[in-house]
Amino acid sequence: MLPARLRLFLAVAALWVGLFGFGLALDGRVDGPWVLTAPTLLRLGALGLPLEDGWAGLRAGSTLFLHSDALHLTSNLAAWALILLSYPRQIAPRRLIGVFVVGGLIAALGSIVAYSQVGGVSVGPSGALCACLSFALIQPARRAGKLLWLLLALAFLVGGQLASGDQGAHVAGLLGGGLLGFWGRPRPARSPQPKPGEPPSLGGPPSADRPSERSLGLAAGESPL
Repeated sequence: MLPARLRLFLAVAALWVGLFGFGLALDGRVDGPWVLTAPTLLRLGALGLPLEDGWAGLRAGSTLFLHSDALHLTSNLAAWALILLSYPRQIAPRRLIGVFVVGGLIAALGSIVAYSQVGGVSVGPSGALCACLSFALIQPARRAGKLLWLLLALAFLVGGQLASGDQGAHVAGLLGGGLLGFWGRPRPARSPQPKPGEPPSLGGPPSADRPSERSLGLAAGESPL
């Protein structure tokens, strides 16, 4: 059976590639150029701005699985693969998907706030991927992993600026993922508090390396000699 993270990558990649190929078929561009038109993106579920009505906000979820062109699709697939390969092992795949979806919705909200007056089509999961990166940066992990995630986050910001991408989604995704990371960060274990009238323990609970007096046969009132 395939590892859980590999199954997750293949499932998401198949959905992304399948929807993009379906869009090319709708546009009659299977043979190229591999760029989807705005009407087709909206037909597939991209987020059109400004919002026409309250129901249009539901596209904040569907737009996470769409891409505008082949380069957009390829770069996000590469980023998704790197995230899955380097993500902290203590974070289960289902939790990663939760961060992806919730972070993507926060990123879509950033697009709505940033571009409602300008108008356009917000499409792609880059904001959700940014949320996954900032979430991982907050978690305990090796320096090499944190450096990779930081470089990927910078690549999204710089690439979005150079390509006139959806920077509202990128910034909101990074902020949203960071907030989720602080909320989900492991808390240090607390030592048990002594009960009223009970003297505090100076040595902590017995462990394998430090057996208790009872385990040595030295109960209260017994002499070791």
